[in-house]
Amino acid sequence: MRSKCHPVDSGAARPRGRPWAALDAHRPDLPGLCPPGEDALRRLPLGPQPVNAGWLYHGFVPVDVPRDAIVIRFKPTDPERVLQRAERDHRYSGTYGLSVFAAAPLPGEAEPDTIDRLLRASELANIRPDSNPRYYVCSRAGELLDRGFTFTKDGDDDEVAEHYTVDLGPGPTVEETKSFVQAFDQGRRR
Repeated sequence: MRSKCHPVDSGAARPRGRPWAALDAHRPDLPGLCPPGEDALRRLPLGPQPVNAGWLYHGFVPVDVPRDAIVIRFKPTDPERVLQRAERDHRYSGTYGLSVFAAAPLPGEAEPDTIDRLLRASELANIRPDSNPRYYVCSRAGELLDRGFTFTKDGDDDEVAEHYTVDLGPGPTVEETKSFVQAFDQGRRR
């Protein structure tokens, strides 16, 4: 069965382990995505699946994060690999962004307690401690804001309140990801 949005070449080999990669060639301006709101049939390894493709267009909205908010993130840490991650995510979301968790300390809350709260929030967002034993801390969101980065929310209904995407802007470079990585410490163990 063919979809108007996703024509399928029956002779094409399907990628292993990345069913969404089969969609990359169908929309040159935004690979892997259908026009907003259009229902489409996707060819997944399990066969055609009806999907409302509107969910793929996350409403990344800039938000104000308190300058004193503590920010944590997880791997990768090498600026080139960070850029590769942002480019990979851009193919699916249309935004060059990096996932972080941020929160301002509650009244009377010490920094280690805020970090513990962020680590618990990251587990709710399916960041497993066994595969992410190290985390990296930026002592204040103001550090990232001063470097020209903005915080956004992705618009998912199930997004954890402490989760943000740091927007790297259009077409980021290794220098920009280096600036992002340098805002964080050398890493801490859970």
